[in-house]
Amino acid sequence: FFVRLWGIMQSNVWSNVVAILLILSSCVSGASLGGAQSHASSIGNFFSSIRCKSLRAGSTDCSEAGAQTLFNNLNSDGQYETIQVDGASIVEAIETKFQSLFSKKTAVIEAIESAASTALSPGAEVGSTDLSTYYSAEPGIGRGLPPVVKDGLFGGKYVARSNSVFKLAPSVSSTSEEVRAAIAATSALDSTFVNNLQAVDEESKWQYFASKLGVTRVFPGFEWDSGCSGGYASYEPRTRPWYVLASSGPKDIVVIIDTSGSMSTAGRMSKAREAAIAVVDTASANDYINVVAFSSSSSTPSCFPSRLVRATSENKKQLVDWIGTLSAGGGTDFVSAFTKAFDLVDATAAVRGSNCKTAMVFLTDGQASDPTSLINSRNTADINAVIMSFTLGSGADQEIPRKVAEDNSGLFSHINDGGDLLTEMSYYYLYLAYSIQSASVQWTAPYIDSWGLGLMVTGAKGVYSAADGSGHKYFLGVAATDVVLPQLLSVVQSYELALSIPSYTFILNEDGEALVHPFAASPYSASANEPIYTDIDDLEGAEFESAEVRAAILNSDATVMGTTLTVQRPVPRGDAEKEGLTGNAVTKSLAYFYQRITSTPFFLCLVLEGTVTSASAPVSDWRIPAKSLKQLASIPACNGGSQAYCEVTPQLFHRIDLSPTATSPNVEIASSASEYAPGTYLTKNAVGWAAAPSSFNSPDAYLAGLPFSSMSVSAINTWAEDGTIVPATLGGGMTDANRQYLRLVSRMEREWSSVPSNETQGIWNYMGLANGLLLLYPGTPVNNSFYDPRVRSWYLRAVSENAGTSTLSTPYQDAFGAGTVLTLSTRIVAGGETGTPNAASIGVAAIDFKLVEFASHIESLTGDCSGSNVYCYVIDKSGYIIYQENFASSLSSSYSYEYRFLGDVGNEVSTSCACLKSTLSDLGV
Repeated sequence: FFVRLWGIMQSNVWSNVVAILLILSSCVSGASLGGAQSHASSIGNFFSSIRCKSLRAGSTDCSEAGAQTLFNNLNSDGQYETIQVDGASIVEAIETKFQSLFSKKTAVIEAIESAASTALSPGAEVGSTDLSTYYSAEPGIGRGLPPVVKDGLFGGKYVARSNSVFKLAPSVSSTSEEVRAAIAATSALDSTFVNNLQAVDEESKWQYFASKLGVTRVFPGFEWDSGCSGGYASYEPRTRPWYVLASSGPKDIVVIIDTSGSMSTAGRMSKAREAAIAVVDTASANDYINVVAFSSSSSTPSCFPSRLVRATSENKKQLVDWIGTLSAGGGTDFVSAFTKAFDLVDATAAVRGSNCKTAMVFLTDGQASDPTSLINSRNTADINAVIMSFTLGSGADQEIPRKVAEDNSGLFSHINDGGDLLTEMSYYYLYLAYSIQSASVQWTAPYIDSWGLGLMVTGAKGVYSAADGSGHKYFLGVAATDVVLPQLLSVVQSYELALSIPSYTFILNEDGEALVHPFAASPYSASANEPIYTDIDDLEGAEFESAEVRAAILNSDATVMGTTLTVQRPVPRGDAEKEGLTGNAVTKSLAYFYQRITSTPFFLCLVLEGTVTSASAPVSDWRIPAKSLKQLASIPACNGGSQAYCEVTPQLFHRIDLSPTATSPNVEIASSASEYAPGTYLTKNAVGWAAAPSSFNSPDAYLAGLPFSSMSVSAINTWAEDGTIVPATLGGGMTDANRQYLRLVSRMEREWSSVPSNETQGIWNYMGLANGLLLLYPGTPVNNSFYDPRVRSWYLRAVSENAGTSTLSTPYQDAFGAGTVLTLSTRIVAGGETGTPNAASIGVAAIDFKLVEFASHIESLTGDCSGSNVYCYVIDKSGYIIYQENFASSLSSSYSYEYRFLGDVGNEVSTSCACLKSTLSDLGV
């Protein structure tokens, strides 16, 4: 029965995508096949009526004009043109902007470095060490907070743009004269911080310096956040990824730990385990690491048997757990230990960038054959490992470990039984800071800012004293500043192709991991301290990996290179986590354009969908044809006639609650008699609009403008009206192309407001565009400043289907208080492209309507479903219920029907399915 009905529904244009009518009966004769066919046809016609008459999709099977009609009219009027997209030139233009952005950040860091080196070098003049002289991040310590004001550039925090504040690590005492001197000396950095923000980089975020003593100075100053216990949260800068990276650089680390029988003496094994764990714990996420245990032979953790692994929290935990299992027993073989260590390093070389050093920590109490010959042959110039040797106890052979360290630029230390190995190990960290002095700024992987600015990368550089009479420089600390994700997006999205050709951009670091990528999981679920790593092969798929495009990108230089691929991409139905994939992979022709961003460890890649017309030519000559809407000379005002295209003014930014005076003729407030929640602000005779942060010329400036004000809303409305951009304009406005789409789609207000009263009335009609714009009728304040229509399930569900078909959501509670609603959505494509496979999406048109009205219509069409032995459901392709009996009468605001699976509905399904299974078996199915 189910199989026959599926076939019937497939024949209907609407139901092809949205729903299956499933009639289950405890006795199959209780419902006839003919009745099911009739119900299916009636429901299909009802859905088609909503799509054409209420949503105003404007597709070819609709007599009413609508969204698709608008773009078809533009095409018929000759307002589209074929452009030749030059990917190489776009990449070069974006790279130039990135180079400017990173050069400013580098200049900020180097100015802090220079000032800190001067202030902290031996012999530098130090001011008063009375802490009451200096502003602190914690009121009650020192002078307390400086005067602060709310600042959008810093996420709405209250900050002081004229002063920094100091913060002490938990283990640091404010009574220490050395610490007080560091606080006093670093107060001199304020003039550098202020000049950086005012003259070097006006979009500079946090600037900070952390000394080797654990004193952090942050600009602009702010009050520290509270911890879970109620006091101020602790902060240890010396374990932060940016500090470890800048003080010792990205490293390949091998810990070599002796587990021979003699290590059971005098607690040596316990001390060696503690020391090995300390090395693992302090490795930064820019490091790669592993552990070799040796006695008569050598071994590595079973989870990481043959190579170094990135020092992420999870990997470090597994290494620490393995170290904890080590016990003493057996002989001692140094050659076996170092053979395994160099095998690990060699096996990792292919995935590591060139900007890293190798360090080995050798812990032993034994006597064994000299490994010098083996080390000399394996420690080649490209590895150049620094080896630190630590011997334990009275029986240890100090001579060979000492020679190994001295021959390989390392340090040697002997610890007697009862001595403190961990204290001696502290020299390991300082020595790395002195011996691996990087002349360049180091950049971390993305992580969530502890101080509230979201996902970011940090640029940091070690600070050293001026050389003394012997030419020695002393490590003083680390200077740093941040680049937040919106700053990267401002550059990445500085070209406009979204409505001409499907495209996206990503940025990689030297390890092939994505800093920015549209397929990456949301970073906001990550912890504040854990960097985020996603290898580009995992994001781009099998074809990308097999063609070794990752290696080609990482080997590129300042010249734009390119690769073309044909790929199979899965298509999500909507919310992929709940609704899964359509089951139909889409074949796409992709062109990758990429190059290194000059003077940085990052790589830029632009991906364009389409066929390169001259793939055998140099990449600079590659062109991809695309259909693009022209920039129109003028757009007439809608006058009620049958115009091919026109605009309805004003187009009001959705925060109409902030500018009621300027827009009062077009704003009303819902009364208690309205179908909307009382007090809701609504537009009338005008659309409201919102946009994703990435749609603005400067996403960073948009976020800095939060929360919205009446001034910023007024300024963006002025931009929508005449294109004028002033300092208060949100996000610096948008491109002319985005504004043109806003004006053109505003005419949908005339279509949506003219739905006859005898047709299904939408609570909300709206259209989301591929450029991130959302037009809504009636307009109302959207309670999400980060709203992006392109990631919503109603949008993704529609674009997964062909133009001219529609999809329907499961019931859910309206965010604006209109009760339980459903969303019907349909894909809109470029004019004249409705029959073109894989045509680029202009966007998605959608309508929300009340579940009560929908359920009443369905029940009126399926009268015989009310029998005691007959159960009727409308389900979507993922098996979620769109309709079941008595939806209208049993509706409760406290019960959610969203994503309610067919298998959750009760006993009637299991009873009916047993009968259904039997019947299908009789039919040979």
